[in-house]
Amino acid sequence: MQVSDSMVIKADAAGLWEQIADPTQMTRWFAWVFDHIVTRGKSFADFQRLNIRRTLTAMKDDVEKR
Repeated sequence: MQVSDSMVIKADAAGLWEQIADPTQMTRWFAWVFDHIVTRGKSFADFQRLNIRRTLTAMKDDVEKR
């Protein structure tokens, strides 16, 4: 689905995501700065690993309580 001249939203069986059609809108340096601030200096992959670990641990604990 074309949202605007610069953004497209795509969906398939694997998920839903947006695609910026104009790469100059979010430059690499801006993305790096944003990731660095949000992840508190960790790499985004490390940050996501921690998020996944927390989620799976919470799910496991919830299942074990039942």
